[in-house]
Amino acid sequence: MAAIKIHSLHDVARAYLQTLGYQAADLSEETVSFFISALGIPPETAEELVCRADDILYGTALKIFNGITFERRQIVACFKLFFSLLDGAEKCSVKELAKGKIPAELMENIRQHAVMSAPEYHFEAMKPQTIEEAHWFGRFFARLKRGGVK
Repeated sequence: MAAIKIHSLHDVARAYLQTLGYQAADLSEETVSFFISALGIPPETAEELVCRADDILYGTALKIFNGITFERRQIVACFKLFFSLLDGAEKCSVKELAKGKIPAELMENIRQHAVMSAPEYHFEAMKPQTIEEAHWFGRFFARLKRGGVK
């Protein structure tokens, strides 16, 4: 297993982007700094940085998974999964991702591969129904009782 040494928030941001499929060699200090600045107020901890980065991905994912009923974490996880599997890092720059503007073709590919769950169950009280009597059924058993079925 590869080990990542974390000395600063830049290292955390670099590792976060690498989990999305961006190559370490392609992540310049300028790109990582832009990503951190796109998070808004500079984060103070690694957890805060990851939460804010997930917020950006969540906003983008909502545009793609229109009407999805998953929890927030699940939506972000689905986006990360499909972004990685469909080589999103090659099709979308870090700056586009940070702005929430990924290419339309990539959005459509992610949308097509997404698995949506069935709608929630909805229970109602059953309405009374009339039951029609089957006359032939009663006659058949009456004959059996008399012993006359041939």
